[in-house]
Amino acid sequence: MTDPHHPTTFCEVEDCRGLTADHGGFRWLGAPIPKAEVKRQYPSREQVDLVGCKSEEQRRTLVARCRAASEKLARQAKEPFTFHPPAAAHFWGFWADEESDGAGDHQHVYVGDFIKVDVGDDNTKGWSVAQIEELYQTGDGKRMMRLLWFYAAHDTDTSLVYAKKRGAGTAAGDDEAEGSDSKAAGGQKKKKAAAENVVYKMAVDDFDERQLFCARDNILYPHEYEIGALECKVDVLYVRPGEQPPADCQFWWTFEFDRRYLTFEVPPHIAREQLAEFLADRAGKGPLVLRGMDLYVGAGGLGYLDHVSLNEDSTPDVNGVQLRTDWACDYEEDMGQTFKANNQHCHVFISGTDEHLELCKATYELAQELKMQCDGQPALPWNGRDPYQACDDDQLLAWPRSVEADVIAKRRVDGRRAATLAAAAKRRKLGNGAAAAAAAAILEGGEEEGGSGELDEEMDGFEDDETLAAGPSSGPAAKGRSKGKDELHLTEADCLPYHGKIGKVLEIKQMRLGERAPRQRTSNVSCGLLERFIRRDERWLEFKVVMEGGEGQQEEVWLSRKQLKGREKLLTGFVRRLRERQCIPFPAEVDFICGGPPCQGISGNNRHAITEDILQDPRNRQLPVFIAYAEWFKPKYVLMENVQDILKKEDGLYIKYAMGSMLNMRYQVRVGMLAAGNFGVPQGRWRCFMWAAAPGQQLPAIPKPTHNCVDFQCPIAANAKRITSGFENDAEAAELGCMPVLLGDIFSDLPEVDNFELHERQLYKSWPQRVTQAWLRRDPQPWMTSREDRFQAHEKCMHKGHNELVRSALQMAEEQGATVMGTKILFCQKNPLAPLISGAKRALDDTAAGNHAFETWAASVRHVRDSKIQAVLWLQAEASRAGYAHTLGTMYMQRLRQYLELDPVLRSNPEATLCDHRPYFCNADDHLRMLSVPQREPGAVGERNFRSLEGIVVGPNGTCCSGHSHAPRINGKSDCSAGGVYEPPAREQKGARKEYRVDQHNKGGWRGGALEGCSAATVFMPTGDVLVPQWCITFKGGHSDGRGGCYGRQGLHEIVATVVGRSEPHNLKVGHPTQARTTTIRENARMQGFPDYHVLLAKPKTSTSRFIRNPNLTQRFQQMGNAVCPQVAAALGRCLALASLHQTPSGAMLVSVPDPEYQALVDDWTVEMIEQPGLPSGFYAEEYGMARLKWLDNFVQFLKEGSDVSETVNCDEEGEEEDAAPATGKRRAAPKAKAKAKPKQQRQQQQLAEPTAVAPAPPAAMDQDQASDLAAEEDEDAEVEIAEEVQAIVGDEREEAKFVEEEMQVEEEQEVQVVQAQGAGSEVKDEEEEEEVEDEEETEASEDDRGPGSDEFASAYSEEEY
Repeated sequence: MTDPHHPTTFCEVEDCRGLTADHGGFRWLGAPIPKAEVKRQYPSREQVDLVGCKSEEQRRTLVARCRAASEKLARQAKEPFTFHPPAAAHFWGFWADEESDGAGDHQHVYVGDFIKVDVGDDNTKGWSVAQIEELYQTGDGKRMMRLLWFYAAHDTDTSLVYAKKRGAGTAAGDDEAEGSDSKAAGGQKKKKAAAENVVYKMAVDDFDERQLFCARDNILYPHEYEIGALECKVDVLYVRPGEQPPADCQFWWTFEFDRRYLTFEVPPHIAREQLAEFLADRAGKGPLVLRGMDLYVGAGGLGYLDHVSLNEDSTPDVNGVQLRTDWACDYEEDMGQTFKANNQHCHVFISGTDEHLELCKATYELAQELKMQCDGQPALPWNGRDPYQACDDDQLLAWPRSVEADVIAKRRVDGRRAATLAAAAKRRKLGNGAAAAAAAAILEGGEEEGGSGELDEEMDGFEDDETLAAGPSSGPAAKGRSKGKDELHLTEADCLPYHGKIGKVLEIKQMRLGERAPRQRTSNVSCGLLERFIRRDERWLEFKVVMEGGEGQQEEVWLSRKQLKGREKLLTGFVRRLRERQCIPFPAEVDFICGGPPCQGISGNNRHAITEDILQDPRNRQLPVFIAYAEWFKPKYVLMENVQDILKKEDGLYIKYAMGSMLNMRYQVRVGMLAAGNFGVPQGRWRCFMWAAAPGQQLPAIPKPTHNCVDFQCPIAANAKRITSGFENDAEAAELGCMPVLLGDIFSDLPEVDNFELHERQLYKSWPQRVTQAWLRRDPQPWMTSREDRFQAHEKCMHKGHNELVRSALQMAEEQGATVMGTKILFCQKNPLAPLISGAKRALDDTAAGNHAFETWAASVRHVRDSKIQAVLWLQAEASRAGYAHTLGTMYMQRLRQYLELDPVLRSNPEATLCDHRPYFCNADDHLRMLSVPQREPGAVGERNFRSLEGIVVGPNGTCCSGHSHAPRINGKSDCSAGGVYEPPAREQKGARKEYRVDQHNKGGWRGGALEGCSAATVFMPTGDVLVPQWCITFKGGHSDGRGGCYGRQGLHEIVATVVGRSEPHNLKVGHPTQARTTTIRENARMQGFPDYHVLLAKPKTSTSRFIRNPNLTQRFQQMGNAVCPQVAAALGRCLALASLHQTPSGAMLVSVPDPEYQALVDDWTVEMIEQPGLPSGFYAEEYGMARLKWLDNFVQFLKEGSDVSETVNCDEEGEEEDAAPATGKRRAAPKAKAKAKPKQQRQQQQLAEPTAVAPAPPAAMDQDQASDLAAEEDEDAEVEIAEEVQAIVGDEREEAKFVEEEMQVEEEQEVQVVQAQGAGSEVKDEEEEEEVEDEEETEASEDDRGPGSDEFASAYSEEEY
């Protein structure tokens, strides 16, 4: 029996519609579909009955109307494509005979078939795949098909391919000299040349390019095509999640794709099946416990992803979920200890992630070799009373041993010793004496003598004598080593940890990994990093054993697995001990993995990062390692975090590689961009997050903001617009968003401290004065590590070393005097009054070379002709320096004594619960500059930074002059009233050599305290250095200000763009608004959103008596700079909790997950303000004035159908954003205050059961007709416009005869009146030209109908990148 939906004979219906005709090799198959069935199958499609017309006039009107509708479809150039032209007949199939290219010869094509469509140059391969959903013929005779697009892997919209440059592009400055009139044309030429100079490649080399993705956002593309667009039929197979596609299938698909939030997700019917399976499996099993692993833990921000569902009485919800991080890994010991102190139940492994992963693999292989049945302990839920049980068995695992790293470390020590001796010889002017000879003997290969020991003038040289030289990363010796890498020939004996006689082994105490994988031996920051993954034959296990030695003695030695052959009983017992304590997880035991692979290689703050082949940079190797963790442990969920530069560098290769790798493992994927300021912290901090969910799991959504945020002048990447979380409109921002949190919300309850603060434990200044302060001072959740246990870990790690450092400094001062204290401990180690021995990169002139302050002072003194007075001036300067050193040293000696007296008192005070409230310890020079910068009052106009210092003159274009440094001449012009200094070199030479820096004193720059004609002056400090350093004038081309303003003060009415790991005031605005210091560690932690009970650990360096840049401080600032905002992590955790219970609304990409505890605090504060009018406002923004704030413009209106998703921000030619985001000019309504706090249980139910979700795009595959229903209203709105066009067309036909008669009359008049005829001819010519222009515009509009992959239709990675 013939299938009615697959007819095989041609249509035989003869009527006015012309259904039987052959149109370009295409013919309809079968009879037209009956009208009743058409109405049922395609309810949104309007039907026109041409056969039933009672008159020719009526038929002509209908045809004209259809023609107008077709023209409207062709002109439609904006998204979404919701207009559908009316149809005169529907069919189930058509016959294709394209003999021109043979692609579609004699094919029967039916509704539901998959076809390949030619999309021309708008796709990297010129074609896309689509499924036919509807076949119809319009009233004007066009044969059309409605398509459901399927993204191919090579479509640029899927973000799985990246643009690779073919070769060198156009010169950077080619169109700079053409003048302002040609800039636009030059920009277009550069874009076109750049587009032709790239080739597209898959981000993941082994990605299966047969995989397709159903377009969930199909409505945002043109999808009404003439059937002539068919190229050929293709076979597409649906493969269920978790199954592997057949090797012989042509194409296959599993996921739907939506460009919004780059979402790859299972179709709705699969999601419903997974929900049913989950509910059936979870019945009566208690709370769902998910155990996670945190990689690259830093300060532990992602640890706040942990979550426990609670009942109203704070007991665990048996039907809820519990997220718990049980394993963590970080290479930095201080960061690992910080995470352990705050999560004492967690197994923290301090090692490289490569080594940790291979250790887990090797342990699993050993268990299999020993044929052990050693399942780990089951995941136990929280008991509802006590914190998770602390574990102290991390000591069973030791730091891994790298044979090659040991060799590199030995060479680095030798190189450092050689360079130190060479520098000492240069300082003592020993020439080729004993020290130089010793250095030459140590250096290998007869290299030149070591580094010059020269430090950058802007930095404080704090190293002791034994570490003064730069080591292998500088100097001629390093250059020699970087040219080639001598091979290491390691034998098996070289890899053994012990070479003595092996006695009786009594006990195994520890285990570690041994490996001999190749490592970087270059002379840069990558030295010592692994070059690639560790192969299986390059690793082994080593065990620390207690062994019987001679004379009945016992000794502890390390033995390899081979050296323990025959001792399987001991090995089995030790491995069982590891597994019982869950030190080493095995595959399928880790439920979620989270982490942020280090971003130094791609961060925009790294000016030395490579821009091509970024995955070959050893510093970016951690991304493949992170993927390898997911591949080995096979978790249910993966969360990756990183800076937004992963979307920009090399066409977003970093994030594309991550997405492609997870899709290769059949994981669902979603990417979102979050601003920390939208979650209740006083910093902006854009960060990119990638979710991945294994087959059978629900894909977590991106959290919607919980707070309004002010503009922090840090625009997002051009291709991040549609993945950015935000509110939909002003009304939603006022309804769902709490008040913005500003810096004024976190400072006022903290005690005042100065630059020289020593106490690690302090008392608060007052009770919480803002909602945010009360929130940050809350107690830990009952399942978390208690505050007391955290403080004990904090004291155990740092107190002894810190006190030892204090005592050693005080002892040195008491023995050598206060002047030595000031000079050696508090001053910058570069004496501005002492000349320096010139190095290879500094050209000598008529005076001894020094830093710029020395040259300035020397030039000023030379203006005095009397040599005796010159000598007196030098003596006065030295006396001033020595006197200030004595004064400062005396003060600091007193501070050290006071600390030793008060420290025991504070530590014994139970109310002294404020930790880590210490600023960055600036040297005396920077401290004096911070003292000189005026305080910044709330709302004060203008910045407060180095531009406010004495002697500075600011020009009209923003550049500055100081007495010793002036704005340079550029193209013969300068903002300096005296003409400025020398013209800087060509652009390509900038930064190539140190001497090309603007105003370098020994390369033609100004030397002196004043320049005649300029009112700027030089001010010297008591230390002998200048008040305004030269680099303040030259930084950022002389335009440094705002966030990048040197020695800048923050404002209480602002938020910081991002908390950085280096809190020096040299090039960022990190100064306290009113106190003469930088912000403290605790203040930075509050900016990040870390609660005050979160402690930070770093061991003090006791080998030096200096506090400046001691790791005890710098490491903790670094931890804060690298951390994830806890409020953002908690919101992501709530999204994960929803998804793990399959409670995320179907298809939702953005959900509202407010923190119920925080909401209760805000509600309670609001109620108290009503009851007690004298209380301060809960938020500083209310006191400052909401109308004075400029809001962050991150609305996500594109989530609504009918909006344009192609909006992007402008970027410059290097792919970076403009320095400041454009002002929006919008003023949002103040967020509404809640009158009464809801019960806790009700808030949690609202959070986990009924989240506010953004309406998803209409389902694509089986629900496309429903999507058409959603567009019906817009179709009705278009009826008026079409009717008007129909009337115009019919009217044109009626007037055609009359128009011809008028034209004939014009011709007759032309014969009589020549002049009038010429005028009439001109008018006719103008009308013809206008018609030609209109035809060209219609042609261009019709050419815009393209499929997925077209950059014209909101490609996720648009042309602006090039």
